[in-house]
Amino acid sequence: MSRIIDFARLQVGKPYVFGKSGPDSFDCSGLTKRAAAQIGLDLYHGATKQWLRGKQEGAPNQFAYWGETGPIHELPPNRTAFLFNQDKTKTNLVMAHTGLYDGAGRVIQAGGYGGKGVHDNPIDMRRWSHYAILSDFWTERDEGDMSTTLWRGASGDAVKALQTALIALGYDVGKNTQADGKFGPATEAAVKKFQADEGLPVTGIWALEDQNALDNALEDENGPPVNDDAPPVDEAALLTELEGLNRRQAVIIAALKGVL
Repeated sequence: MSRIIDFARLQVGKPYVFGKSGPDSFDCSGLTKRAAAQIGLDLYHGATKQWLRGKQEGAPNQFAYWGETGPIHELPPNRTAFLFNQDKTKTNLVMAHTGLYDGAGRVIQAGGYGGKGVHDNPIDMRRWSHYAILSDFWTERDEGDMSTTLWRGASGDAVKALQTALIALGYDVGKNTQADGKFGPATEAAVKKFQADEGLPVTGIWALEDQNALDNALEDENGPPVNDDAPPVDEAALLTELEGLNRRQAVIIAALKGVL
């Protein structure tokens, strides 16, 4: 399952309009940009910079997102990938087109060969020069279980619980530091600050590793959680057991003294 591919396929049939990245029309990099946004990845609107930024250092949700790149003839046939076509007439590197490969022999693209607007058609290796596969961090978000993953725009009880925990640790989630259940800019800023403080990737996206770090931070702050399911302590039984141990100890000591 790929959220990026699923989103792109839902756009099939919409028109190609240069400079657009949805919701009603797209150009080639506008489609890949909006598709990547489904997992919190903020791609630049432009094929060349999408290719280059994936190998450059910068904000984690905008740079260094490629885990593997190569010439198109080395494309793994069963992996989801971003495809690029280099303009060989230029002296400097220019990617003239980009699209999405579904890992099963088909490409979703806006414009390009094989159709009009946004279309889904078999891959033609002659039309592409390079491929790029997301890093493990982003692949997990594209293909993994994101039921507990939160990012800007999310809302509900899970967001409210996150905000409440961040507030308890002294982070400002906005609106006079209130947990309103809406993952807005202030909550995103608080998440990024927490990630930076904990040495985590600063993406602004709340995932399992962030929750684990939060749980540890809360335990350091407040002590281990109380086990409400534990049975109540029977103090009378403990005292009786202690008295029995004391009596047995006295008998043993007396016996030893008699031997000596």
